[in-house]
Amino acid sequence: MLSFRTPMRGRSRLHLLALALTLVVSTQAAANIVLFGTRVIYPEGQREVSVRMNNRGEQPALVQAWVDRGDTTATPDKADAPFVITPPISRVEPGKGQTLRLSFLGDDVPEDKESLYWLNVLDIPPRPRATDGENLMQLAIRSRVKIFLRPAALTDEGALAAPQQVQWQVKRDANGHVQGVEASNRSAYYVNLATVEVGPEGKTVSAREGGMIAPGATHLFSFASPLPAQLEKARVSFGYITDYGGIAHGESTLGAP
Repeated sequence: MLSFRTPMRGRSRLHLLALALTLVVSTQAAANIVLFGTRVIYPEGQREVSVRMNNRGEQPALVQAWVDRGDTTATPDKADAPFVITPPISRVEPGKGQTLRLSFLGDDVPEDKESLYWLNVLDIPPRPRATDGENLMQLAIRSRVKIFLRPAALTDEGALAAPQQVQWQVKRDANGHVQGVEASNRSAYYVNLATVEVGPEGKTVSAREGGMIAPGATHLFSFASPLPAQLEKARVSFGYITDYGGIAHGESTLGAP
């Protein structure tokens, strides 16, 4: 929660607005409401799944929760994801916790691969007290975590093995220049890669960022440093995020296009 106080005397409204916007851009806010876990695994057919959250702040917080299909602009009244959350709005006292219960209502989803939804938790701070002649600006902070709806035919063991089923190959342009490394997810699970490194021991080149690969999809990783011209059969080391939010490590070999 951020509160900005600006004296009114000698300042125009435009000046106050500009100052407030500057403060918003230059200040980093931390949410008081913290979720336990970075993802939610929802086994299809299960009645409900619980998500725990705690208020680590020094003031009570009003929390609103909803689920969307991936649209970051979807508000609670516009989100149409097939989940019910109990309670949708709650007050969490400082140092206390609250459990959210998610129930899947059913949807037209494939039975042979995972589907992805997003849980939103909005931390609405209490209104601070303003003194005469001061302006206040408040920021409500939203957290978003992935919900992986896992069909009954898929197992947790299969999710752990899925990253090793990813196939890697060099991606080149029409002139033969290396564009990056393409990862193809042949599994029925979403594979979340936190790190990717290519090359021999001690001379690896790191990808600019990680990526999430949907079942049956591909993802092109780019690199900050130039990759060697000869990459076929080079070693690929990667860190992937498990169901529990931890990072495990795996290795593979680059293939030719």
